[in-house]
Amino acid sequence: MSSTINTYGARSSGGLHGDVFTKPCVVSYMLDLVGYTSDRDLSRVSITEPSCGEGEFILEMVRRLAASAVQYGFDLNDAFHKQVSASDIDARKVLVCIERIKEEFPEIKNPGMRIFVEDYLLMNHEAVDIVVGNPPYIRYEQIPAEKLPVYKQRFSTFYYRADMYVLFFEKSLQQLKRDGKHCFICANRWMKNTYGKVLRKLVASHYSIERIINMEGADAFDEEVLAYPAITLIEAHPSSGTTLYAETDSVATLPTLQMEALDASAGDDWLRMFNPDAVLTSLPLIETQGFKIGIGVATGADKIFVSKELKGTVEDEVLLPVINGKDLQGNAMEWGQRYLLNPYDANGGLIRLEDFPKTKSYFESHRERLSGRHKAQKNPSNWYGTIDKIWTPLTWQAKVLLPDISGNTFVFVDEGNYYPQHNIYYITGGSLRELQLLAALLMSDFMRDQLNRMTSKMNGGYARWQSQYLRRLRVPAIREIPDGLANNLLACYNERNIEGINYYATEIVNHQLAHGISAPKIEAEKPTYKQLNFLALFDQYELDPITENCMVREGIEVEYGTKYIHHQLPIDLTKNLLICNVKKDNWEQYLDGSAKIYYTGKKFPTTVALNKLYYFMPYLSGKGIRDLYYIKIARLGYRKEGQENEDKNDLRLVFEIERVGQLFDDYKKVKLEIWRTFTDTTMEEVIKL
Repeated sequence: MSSTINTYGARSSGGLHGDVFTKPCVVSYMLDLVGYTSDRDLSRVSITEPSCGEGEFILEMVRRLAASAVQYGFDLNDAFHKQVSASDIDARKVLVCIERIKEEFPEIKNPGMRIFVEDYLLMNHEAVDIVVGNPPYIRYEQIPAEKLPVYKQRFSTFYYRADMYVLFFEKSLQQLKRDGKHCFICANRWMKNTYGKVLRKLVASHYSIERIINMEGADAFDEEVLAYPAITLIEAHPSSGTTLYAETDSVATLPTLQMEALDASAGDDWLRMFNPDAVLTSLPLIETQGFKIGIGVATGADKIFVSKELKGTVEDEVLLPVINGKDLQGNAMEWGQRYLLNPYDANGGLIRLEDFPKTKSYFESHRERLSGRHKAQKNPSNWYGTIDKIWTPLTWQAKVLLPDISGNTFVFVDEGNYYPQHNIYYITGGSLRELQLLAALLMSDFMRDQLNRMTSKMNGGYARWQSQYLRRLRVPAIREIPDGLANNLLACYNERNIEGINYYATEIVNHQLAHGISAPKIEAEKPTYKQLNFLALFDQYELDPITENCMVREGIEVEYGTKYIHHQLPIDLTKNLLICNVKKDNWEQYLDGSAKIYYTGKKFPTTVALNKLYYFMPYLSGKGIRDLYYIKIARLGYRKEGQENEDKNDLRLVFEIERVGQLFDDYKKVKLEIWRTFTDTTMEEVIKL
């Protein structure tokens, strides 16, 4: 690499930006990699070095060309002038390079005619068989201001705040002939960071990345620099589908490296190509970092408990400002001036209405509606309570707010002003700064891609923020983010700069993966599941269907492993599946396929979205799952309904089911996640078993 002090400036070490010279053993390895070896007739091979500096690469090229000339009997001077070229922007470095060639190979006349003092990026060049070298590592900030608009107009890969070597990739790849070879040693950041996104897409779409040798920590250069280098070999033909990959921390191991075959990426996300399990295994979950995920309050009678008109109608002491999904639209948080009437005291018990005469009068005016609920009939003294208890301190806590279905790109943090309603999920448990960092990361493509892989998108293409998905997201350890990166990420969050958020999120992920950073271990709590209130559900649906499905009839052949699911069953992989435990005394109807009804026990978890249920699989205790049913109707019913001893005071959830067929060859055991009775999942997940 080379530059001049007038062009790019000086480094803190005293050297010039861009002046980092490659060790001879690395140069030899790279020329071997592209097949520029003296046992070939090199008079037929054109080669160039776009940033030659003082000539480390071109000197070794000429040595090999000279040895080939002896073996194949061609004229060295003639072959040099026809097939070898180099460029550099620094005239002083070019002069040193030319003098070195003259001294070692006096038979080459006027070598300066093939070594050009120029800005390689802005000149036209003839096509070549091989491009090899070490492009200048010039950070975005050091690129001369007058050249920025010129480069941006000329190079599609000049994305976000790309370093200059990215432009050298694009220009030199375009210079290759069909099946030509390209080998650079430079920073590996373009393969992982946001600014390399367009270059990665270009390479994946039009070229074949044959080899990557990651050399972080290796002494690849003649002086110690922090460059995180990698050697890449790219060929000018469509991808072979495989990339050979290796890592080393010593240049001495280069000739004997054992390469690992990876599936080549077809797009701009290469992180999983390098380490497919890194995100899933190295980064912590949200709740293991000490944060808490929750859902807003369900009152069971929002028209009574939530209103703009409550202010002045009841005492201020029982009012909490409430926020819902409608207040978080169009990337704006605008409170709708609604209040939540909180009937609970600081200890979680119902308030004494005698102490709040306005509230008492208000509740009395709605007594018929409130008392008619099963919740009130079961416990008449609690007739004015809500379905979920209200915990007042939540209002004043800082919290991330996530509407269930949202078209927002921005993730809001409430600094402690509102109580969330039931269509908002929230995250608490950290300082305001920590929650803002978490919100910024949740806005990034890195996190959105995880969410999109977990959940089906709703109408409008929006993924769902739900607790079951939030608890599975892998997030960088918030409290381990270096201050510099954290400050930059927060600046982008406050400016709503999505590109910047993506850039720094990627930097943070790569930093933590590279250094093995994870969240401090916190004793994991067993997940708790609230029980669905059958009485409140009865208020809404009575015995009418909660879910009513029409079965998918198109045959979709689904492959798992090397076998096919039985009978080419009609399956929609996007649909939700509920696995339920069946005790041994009820096995018979499931073994012979005659089962038509499944009754839950006295409790059912609130985390299962009843209106999204589609498929059902019975888990035969001790055996596992095998047969697939679809849920025709989910409704409420009574224990032993239709029988003489039917108990109308014992509500149960009832699934009317129809057998689809045998999904697996034999029973497969799964973990029943909820109360050792239920698992809420999808068909896409279960066929991976």
